[in-house]
Amino acid sequence: MPRRRWILRIVLIAALTRVVVAQESGNHKTVLDGVFTAAQAERGREAYAVHCSSCHMDDLQGLAGPALKGQQFLDNWREDSVKSLFTFIRTQMPQRARGSLSEETYLDILSHILSVNMFPAGSKELST
Repeated sequence: MPRRRWILRIVLIAALTRVVVAQESGNHKTVLDGVFTAAQAERGREAYAVHCSSCHMDDLQGLAGPALKGQQFLDNWREDSVKSLFTFIRTQMPQRARGSLSEETYLDILSHILSVNMFPAGSKELST
C-alpha cells in the first residue's frame, strides 16, 4: 500500500509539471522549478496562521474550509495554473473578508501552501 501511494504521488507530480507559471522574461516554469523562496513560504506560514487556519486548520487538512494539502487538494488544482490558484485565493479568501489582504500576503500564503505540498523553494520570489 505505501508503494502504491508513492507511485500515485509520482504520477501526480508528473501531472503537475503541466502547471505553468509565467515569468517576467516570457519563459515558463513549473511548480517543480522552485517558483517561490523559503523566506516567502515562512512569511506565508505566519500569515496563514492568522488569516486561514481557523477554517483550513493549522495542518492545512481543512475543517470549515477544504484541505489545502494532500491528494484532494492536488487533484482539485492540477489542471489549473498557479496564477489561477492565486487569483482564486486573492478574490475569495478569507471568506469573511474577501480580497482584504495585500497582494504580497496572498503570494506568501500561496508559497506556504506550495511548500507544505512538498514543492521545492527556489531563489526567486513568486510574483504576479
